[in-house]
Parts: sequence; C-alpha cells; structure tokens
Amino acid sequence: MQYNIFQLMDAEGKRRHKGGCHCGQVRYEVIAPAQVTAVECSCESCSKRQARYFPVPADQFRLVQGHGHLSTFGAGTARHSFCSTCGVQSFFIPAGGDNNVVGVMPHCLDPGTMKKVKTERRDASKSPPLSRAAK
Repeated sequence: MQYNIFQLMDAEGKRRHKGGCHCGQVRYEVIAPAQVTAVECSCESCSKRQARYFPVPADQFRLVQGHGHLSTFGAGTARHSFCSTCGVQSFFIPAGGDNNVVGVMPHCLDPGTMKKVKTERRDASKSPPLSRAAK
C-alpha cells in the first residue's frame, strides 16, 4: 500500500509548519504536531531573551533559505543562530552537543498550522541538556 507523505503526517498527528525570521531572509520547514509543548528555559541566556521553544528531531527540520544570513553564538553550550539582517532567532541547536534536536520558536511559525502551544518551565539547574532529555 502506498501513502502520500501528507496522509502520513495527518495520520500521525503531524504536519508541515513553515516559519522564519521577521524580515524573511531565513526560512525553514519543520514536521511537528499541531499541538506542542514549548519549553521556557530558566538558564540566564534564555531568560534574558525570553526564549520559548519546542524540540523536534533534527531530521524533521529543514532550513529552506538563509544559510548566508545566519550569525551564530555559543560554542560549548547551545548554538544560537539568528538572522544577521533583523536579529530574530527562530531556531537553535540546544546544549548537549549531539545535534539530534532543534529548538523551534513557535512564535516564528507562519500562522495557520499550529493549533495550540502549551508552555512548561524548565529548571536549567536541575534538568539535563535538552538533547539528552528529548530521547
């Protein structure tokens, strides 16, 4: 039996979401449920940026455009990429170093595909890095 990928996404409760930065230079697609739980991390960096994100497996994320417009900071911990034109961070690679997870900012998704975003606070001092916790 053959399946269309869109039928599989609907059957699994997942769909293709599109998003990006404010100016449109950075664009991406992500396969995720229509209802997600976003993490509000308590680490100093996330708190100051008021970062809220939901984790997805790296193979469910695709940067469509903007490779040359990304600036990145963070070496030994999370790698935060942001648009060098407008400064918006719409996704990042969480701490842990295995690159198997991408943190996607739900407020940077295009309207219409995300039905609900629940937020949970993550105590960074007591939780393992997201890449290990998401497995």
